[in-house]
Amino acid sequence: GLYGKEMHVSEIAEVELMDTIPRIIIRTNGFSLGTVHKGNFRLEEFGKCRLYINSGKGKYVIVTDVEGFRTILRYKNDQDSRSIYEQINRLL
Repeated sequence: GLYGKEMHVSEIAEVELMDTIPRIIIRTNGFSLGTVHKGNFRLEEFGKCRLYINSGKGKYVIVTDVEGFRTILRYKNDQDSRSIYEQINRLL
């Protein structure tokens, strides 16, 4: 989509599955509507990040690239988040 980003496995340093993420401070370039946030945001503690999330209850997938930049994913269905985490983790 408009705020999509392709990432190669060689660019990924770490992937984590977390219950929460730091508070969103501001959207710097993206889209927010209700619980859906896509694009570039600034988060407390993390600083600049790219979000593709449906914020609510469930797991967040945090992908950190080799430069320390975080991309955070969260799907409406918690099992989808867990599945993506497992797929990325296997590739690393």
